[in-house]
Amino acid sequence: QARIQVPAGALGAFDLSARRTWLRDVLPYNDTLFGDLSRSSHQISLQAGWRMPITKQTALRLEYRLQNARDTISLFTYNAQTLSMALEWFFAK
Repeated sequence: QARIQVPAGALGAFDLSARRTWLRDVLPYNDTLFGDLSRSSHQISLQAGWRMPITKQTALRLEYRLQNARDTISLFTYNAQTLSMALEWFFAK
């Protein structure tokens, strides 16, 4: 997993993170259904976000996420992309 956060002063802040996992079974998944196939799972997740201040107590956040999961058994394969925008506000303590 890796994460980078870059403050950009008056323009806000940029945030980037990436994560990759890989899992592999030692024994075959199911001899009857899949023969000697060992299950192997690969997952990748990327996220990029930008927070731009509007006022002292509010900020606009734009975020993009990409997720990919592959498995040797195709039932578990998916791709997803998300783009979101949010208005954040902060309360004084």
